[in-house]
Amino acid sequence: MSQAFLIDLSTADLSQFTSTTTGSGNTLDAYGSAAKVGSYGMRVIMDDNANATYGYKSYSLSTPNFRLGTWLYLPTYTTQDGVWRPMYWYDSGNARGYVQIQRAGYCLRTRLAISDDTYTTQYSGIPVIDWQTGWHYFEVAVTRASNTSASDGSAYLYLDGWPIARITDLDIYDTIRSPNEWYFGCVSPGGDTDCTIYMDEMELDDDDTTNLYGEKSDPFIALDFEEVDQNEKVSLVDEGTTGTKRYNAADALNSTTIGVSVDASDSSGDLRWSRPGIESPAAGADGWAVRFWIDVSNISQGNNEDFDLFRVVSPDFYRYAIVEIEEYDATYVEIRAAVYQDNNTWATTSQYQITKADEHKITVILTYASDTSSADGTLVFKVDDVTLETVSNIDNFDADCRPADFNWGYRSGSATMTGRIKIDEIIFRHDTTDPDVSVGHAGPLVNSQRLKSKIHGGLVG
Repeated sequence: MSQAFLIDLSTADLSQFTSTTTGSGNTLDAYGSAAKVGSYGMRVIMDDNANATYGYKSYSLSTPNFRLGTWLYLPTYTTQDGVWRPMYWYDSGNARGYVQIQRAGYCLRTRLAISDDTYTTQYSGIPVIDWQTGWHYFEVAVTRASNTSASDGSAYLYLDGWPIARITDLDIYDTIRSPNEWYFGCVSPGGDTDCTIYMDEMELDDDDTTNLYGEKSDPFIALDFEEVDQNEKVSLVDEGTTGTKRYNAADALNSTTIGVSVDASDSSGDLRWSRPGIESPAAGADGWAVRFWIDVSNISQGNNEDFDLFRVVSPDFYRYAIVEIEEYDATYVEIRAAVYQDNNTWATTSQYQITKADEHKITVILTYASDTSSADGTLVFKVDDVTLETVSNIDNFDADCRPADFNWGYRSGSATMTGRIKIDEIIFRHDTTDPDVSVGHAGPLVNSQRLKSKIHGGLVG
């Protein structure tokens, strides 16, 4: 891999760009506080308008393979609508691809787009990330197809070294369509945009094999719900069910301050919270793990009726893993975990009885199969730090089964439910490390004094 260019604003001005464009009413400059590395970074101030403001760099690639990256930070972001692109690339005036951003509450919707050799634009999914957590490194890796007639090229979008979106089966072989125009800033805004954008270390490498970010960040999402607005961490989804989603102190678990819940009144549909996750490609992580606290002491559903308490959903929203709750009697509920396999069958644990009156910590660790022809994946299911069961011989290598988002609450109930389901302190990891050993989160995600087993009776079915 060789570096094609690096725009680090070490000259304390914008002279490293081939040219710049500042839209009317906006600001584009080298600015000290916009530096992630060194003394200066690029600052863009969008003053509630749709006037593109960016730096442009001319550089011709010899092949379509490349890595493109930048540090990005949004110290202010007011506009709720409209989209814009922090990185956009062209070949001789023809759009070839971009990274897109749009604010959604206290999160950012991101998307990767690639124009293939037939001039057809292909899009990734739309992962959501937090925008108030400081600097993030956005990186794109594009790999050409193997020959002129093949459609096996790919493009990945990485955040802090971890894949968050992908486009596969791309027809991108033709060298004549290699990008030669590179744009950074607020490019092609799709509506009035009111924000401040810091960007630094804008880099292009003429190879796709080695990441620009370096060592990956710790691969987990931690939701403790201690923020003042639930939209900082989750997006709300309601599929027409009567009920209420709550976010307050009364729902806090594990000796914390704030928790979330769903409060249903004779509900039989879906009433849930949702958090888009991070896609994991086939060549990525070896599995995933999730841990969360629950309280179902207040539910009333009817014996032998069940619902999905927690669901991890694949990019096609079809294949998933679940933690399922079934009311047993006034004292106990039955709980189990299951994962949908590549062969379109379920691998599931047995059901276990846990007390309704207590808080419980639920842990699921899923390891992917080693290749497409193997069925050697595993599912580990724990309650209150006790391993209840390990399911082996799982066929789950297919990338289409990997996580895209996860949601929790009352899903796919088999009967109406009344009462409140509380969930708190969620950690979701894109590896098979036990979530209780996750590091780097500032908050009381684990209180070791509360880890008491309240499991009754063992196997029930």
